[in-house]
Amino acid sequence: MPKNVKRHIAICNWNKRGEKVIEELHHPTAEPDTEIIILTDGDVNERELREQSKRYANVYFIKGKPTSYDTLKSARIHQAKSVIILSDSKDVEPDPKTILSCLAIRQLSKDLKDKHLPHIIAELMDRTNRKMALDAGANEIVSAGFYRTGIMLQSALYHNLSDIFHELLIYEKNSSSIYIIGKDKYSDIFIGKSFQEAAEIISNNSSETNPVILIGVRRIIENKSTIILNPLLNGNSKNGKFDHFNADDAMVVIARDLTDLSKIKK
Repeated sequence: MPKNVKRHIAICNWNKRGEKVIEELHHPTAEPDTEIIILTDGDVNERELREQSKRYANVYFIKGKPTSYDTLKSARIHQAKSVIILSDSKDVEPDPKTILSCLAIRQLSKDLKDKHLPHIIAELMDRTNRKMALDAGANEIVSAGFYRTGIMLQSALYHNLSDIFHELLIYEKNSSSIYIIGKDKYSDIFIGKSFQEAAEIISNNSSETNPVILIGVRRIIENKSTIILNPLLNGNSKNGKFDHFNADDAMVVIARDLTDLSKIKK
């Protein structure tokens, strides 16, 4: 592991889903060159993984409990770009351990007086623990059971809808994915524009090889990052009010590849 690694991605706990995460992160349109550090107290055959795939060339394993202060510090988790906390498959009730990991990561950053805070994505088995995990320091919550039930329900009402989610959630050649484009990747021409006006500008300037569709906005509301999909014109949505783009907003788009909208002039 590089001695002073930072802006890396850390994965707490290890299971088959971890292997899928590694596969997706190494897709050319994701983060193929980013160092990945895995913290697990389970037994992992690193040699076998490296022999099976070149994806593990910049993946490093640290043996220890992801709730341990020393383990987190040795992984320089306070300097990570993002932390993915997978539910521990060996635990009958893994959520308390996930929440404890969130607390330990935040405490480490506080003790080291580090201004950088890693973005924590926590997997929960029971969605009722969501508020507790957020209070513990998680930035985003993923609840597999909740999403699975929702997709099945919507697919029962609108046939083949599950295929849409599958298409958007994987990185594959000739498939479309959802991207969030920050202010550094779009032109000042969008500032002050309504959602409909911005969508029209993007549509008129999209390339044939990478068409881009604007579907929403990421906005800071009450110090929290909030996604507003398909906002109403000068109206209130479920997640807040959106009238026009400001300098702190990010665009949520569907595209084949991550795109740069900073060169658009009109």
